Amino acid sequence: MPLQRFYIWRTPIYAIVETGGKQYKVAPGQKVKVDLLGASPDNRIEFNRVLFIADGEKALIGRPLVDGARVIASCLTEAKDRKVIAFKYHRKNRYRRKLGHRQPYTELTIQRILKPGEAEPETPVEPGPKHKEAPETPVPTPEVKAEKPRAEAPAEKAVLKAKAEAVPEADKAERKAVKSKAATKKAAAEAPKPKTTRKKTSPKVEEK
Repeated sequence: MPLQRFYIWRTPIYAIVETGGKQYKVAPGQKVKVDLLGASPDNRIEFNRVLFIADGEKALIGRPLVDGARVIASCLTEAKDRKVIAFKYHRKNRYRRKLGHRQPYTELTIQRILKPGEAEPETPVEPGPKHKEAPETPVPTPEVKAEKPRAEAPAEKAVLKAKAEAVPEADKAERKAVKSKAATKKAAAEAPKPKTTRKKTSPKVEEK
């Protein structure tokens, strides 16, 4: 049989944390979904309930927690999981109930695992490039010129006067008659109507 070679690889650091009554195995750089925490995106989240830490051959076992150990994570998003269908059925009773549920969750990114007594390294903030703001230049307001009223040319006045004089007098008289008829009809319609009174007539007596 050929010789079998066994290589012992150093396992990366990982931890077991408890949140929401559940236990999760986490490692730096890992994405994990936990029960809803009510955090907004890019928020820093710290887990203090660490049950176990393994770093290569060294292991820290909590009784029940590892005192001073922390797990730092950042929130990615909060959403709802896929729908789960629950169906109830009672035979011979015409009983059927269909329910759907989507469990809300928080997705986290594990940043680092801190052992007892280990301080979190400070990340210096690099100053960004300085931009000089250009001075604000006043925007010139456009001048609005008032429009002058248009003066009618003398030639146009003469043309209009000639057209008015060209209308025959018969047409003018006919138009006046039509207007007078319309005025009389309107006055007759608006005049109050006289009240009509009927005399009461006694019924005729039949002669014998």
